Amino acid sequence: MKQLPPGWRLVTLNDIQAAEPRAITDGPFGSNLTGAHYTDFGPRVVRLQNIGDGIFHDAHAHISEQHFQSLRAHEVLPGDLLIASLGEILPRACLAPPQLGPAIVKADCIRVRLSPDVDRRWVMYALQRPSARKWAEAHRHGVGRPRLGLKTIRQIPVPLPPIAEQQRILDVLEDRLSRLDAAFTLIGNAHTRAGTWRKSALLRSILGGDMHVQSHQVEKLNGVDLGGPREPRLDLPNDWTWRKWREVGTCQNGKAFPSGDYRADGVRLLRPGNMGPHGRLQWTSSATRYLPRSYRSSHATLLLSPKDIVMNLTAQSLKDDFLGRACLVTANDEALLNQRVARLRSIDALPEFALAVFRSPLFRLYVKSLNSGSLIQHMFTKQVNEFWFPIPPKATQERIVRDANEHEADVTRLETATRSGRHRAVVLRRSLLDAAFSGRLTCHPLDAEVIEETAGV
Repeated sequence: MKQLPPGWRLVTLNDIQAAEPRAITDGPFGSNLTGAHYTDFGPRVVRLQNIGDGIFHDAHAHISEQHFQSLRAHEVLPGDLLIASLGEILPRACLAPPQLGPAIVKADCIRVRLSPDVDRRWVMYALQRPSARKWAEAHRHGVGRPRLGLKTIRQIPVPLPPIAEQQRILDVLEDRLSRLDAAFTLIGNAHTRAGTWRKSALLRSILGGDMHVQSHQVEKLNGVDLGGPREPRLDLPNDWTWRKWREVGTCQNGKAFPSGDYRADGVRLLRPGNMGPHGRLQWTSSATRYLPRSYRSSHATLLLSPKDIVMNLTAQSLKDDFLGRACLVTANDEALLNQRVARLRSIDALPEFALAVFRSPLFRLYVKSLNSGSLIQHMFTKQVNEFWFPIPPKATQERIVRDANEHEADVTRLETATRSGRHRAVVLRRSLLDAAFSGRLTCHPLDAEVIEETAGV
C-alpha cells in the first residue's frame, strides 16, 4: 500500500468496531432461520439482495416478533455497516437506512457496529476503494461463488485519518461522487433511449411508416393476434399485404450433434450463444464449437449460406430478446445448423427486410404471446411459419432496409459513445476513491485534473 499521510494509520475493521459484545457478527445459520420462519409482516431480515455497493436495496423479508426476539444477537440498527460475504463484488457494503425498523442479518451478511471515533460513511467508502477490492480478491475463497469469511472480513485494512480529516474528505468525496453518479445516470438513460429508438424506428418502418409508434405505445399491440387464422387488425398502406411466413419463405430446424463429435477445429456449429444482439453472428472462442470437416458434405443440407436468416428457438427466460433472436448470415459465417436454431430463407421478401421484421417489436410481441407463463422458453418452426408477416412492394422494402441501416448506424454510434462514457465514469470513480483514501483529495480546483490524470482518461 502507498505511504499514508502524516497523522493517518492503517487499521483493520476489527480495530474500529464498537466496544460492545458481538459488534461484528454474521447472521444465524442452519435451522435457526429457514424459509419456514418467514412471515408476511414483522421485523425485517437483511439478506444479500439488500446489500448493494454503497446502496441499501429495499427488498422485503420478514419474521415474527417472537422469532426476532430470539435472534436479537444478530440485530441491525440504523447506521450499522452491512457487508456481503458472498458474491462477485467483494467487499460489497452499505449502511442500514434510518427507516429500516427492527431487523436482523441473515447468513452470509455481516453486521458491523463501528466505534463513535469513526465516521461510518468513511468505512463504507473505504471498502469500495480499488486497493480494498484487490485485497479481497487475494483473500477470498470458493470456486464459482467467491466468499470472504467472517474472520477474513475482520482483517480488512482501512486507512484512518483523524475524525475531523475523515469528515472534511467525505464532504469533498460525496460532492464529487454525487456529480459523477448523476452523469452516470444520464449516460445510462441515453443508452436506454438508443435501444428504444432502434425498436421504435423498426416498428414504424415495417408497419408502413404512417404509425407514430413509441416504446410506451408498443403495449397497445399486445391484444393483436399475430399468429391466428385471420389477418391482424392493423392498417397497412394499400399496396402492402399480410401473409403467413410459410407463404413468404421457409423455416428449417437444425440437428442435434452430440458433444462427442466436437473437435478442436473444423466446420463451425451454429449454437444459440453465437447469436449476437444486433442481427450479426458472433464467433467468440467461448461460444464456438467445431465439427469434423467431413460434415460439410455429409450434412450439406444443414450448411448455412449467405443471406440465410437464423433464429434462436430456445432460451431460459423472456427477460431479453434471446428467444426468437434473429441474425443474417454473411459470407464469413459458414457453419452447420444446431437443433436449437432455425434457418429461414426468404422467397418473396428481401432477406434484409425479413431480418428487420424479425428483429422488430412486432415479432417480439408474437414470441411473448407464445410463451406466457412458461419458465423455460421454446419456440417451434411451425409457430414461426404461422406469424403474420407484412409485405410491401420490393422498392419499399429496399427503402426500409436503407433507412433501417442508417438508423442502426446512428444508434450504434450513440451506444458506442454511451458505453465509452460509462467506462470513463467507472474509471473516474475508482480514481476518486483512490485519491480520497491516500490523502490526495483536497478542496483545491486542481483535484479534478489530478484524478483524471491518475485515471488515464
